Amino acid sequence: TDNWYKKLHNILVQAEQDGDLWLDEDAGKDLSWYSLTITAKVYRQLCNIWEMNNEKEETEEIDYNYTAYVIKECFKIIKNSLGQIASTDEKYRDDMLDIYNATRGLEEEFKKEKVI
Repeated sequence: TDNWYKKLHNILVQAEQDGDLWLDEDAGKDLSWYSLTITAKVYRQLCNIWEMNNEKEETEEIDYNYTAYVIKECFKIIKNSLGQIASTDEKYRDDMLDIYNATRGLEEEFKKEKVI
């Protein structure tokens, strides 16, 4: 998630510096908010996995399932936001499509690693 987030963060910072209006629209706000949320939730999920493997408490499995759900929802919202911005802002179209593809790759990696 580190490289993915750095790329996205750099785009968000540049858009803010340039005064791009899409940042104030729902897609821009969602992209900004959920990109932070997903990084926090992935950290929580890695903690859940460690706890499940080492402490074997029932509550970790419940939290694992809920956190997996939240991460999946974050991916949906992020991809939707990226698609909306790419379709309406030519200046950022290529960047958004690159991040969209990286997001899909990250999502698949998380599925393989059983993070979600």
